[in-house]
Amino acid sequence: MFNKKKFKELINHAIGDRSITQYSEESNVNRTYISKIINESLDNPPSPEILKKLASYSEGRVSYKELMLVAGYLNKSQINTSIKKENLVKGPVIKDLRQRVFNTANIEQYKTIHFQSIDITNPFFFHAKDNSMINQGIKKDSLILIDQQATINNKDIIACTVESRELIRKIEQSKEKITLTAAHPDYKAITIDKNKVNIIGKCITSVTNL
Repeated sequence: MFNKKKFKELINHAIGDRSITQYSEESNVNRTYISKIINESLDNPPSPEILKKLASYSEGRVSYKELMLVAGYLNKSQINTSIKKENLVKGPVIKDLRQRVFNTANIEQYKTIHFQSIDITNPFFFHAKDNSMINQGIKKDSLILIDQQATINNKDIIACTVESRELIRKIEQSKEKITLTAAHPDYKAITIDKNKVNIIGKCITSVTNL
């Protein structure tokens, strides 16, 4: 069953801080049509093709399966069965963490890997820029699988930006500060105000031989 209210909430979340016009241009979905979604004036859900466009340009905030579920094309048992059967993770390889992650211009290519976890929501890949995390098995040019919507806990390895720097680091959070620690003695730990760190996602694994 098409849940108009929930669908509206997901699309507003997908748009983020962009205008409807900008989202329309990036996704190639008619602006008036998106406005109808937000105004809950659609009688029928968008087609799966349109849902794929809306999800692909949500900057990782909303997945295609979420939209398919709320649009009424799938139920939860179908989604779970599909994930368990495939057990695959597919995502774009991102060039620059400082840019919008799922922007087409920031995508180098797409990768699909077999991975035992089924809890990855919005995956993408990124090449490590240096050897700062080598003692965690991440060396320069390693391809890292990152989940943009994963919950971040202390001791997790994250992808983030600090000012103009792209970093892969272990995180420790206090009330107002974040400490970012490398896994190499040549790289000093950074303790900084939370509002100066842009956390992109949680590093799930380092992928080799791809």
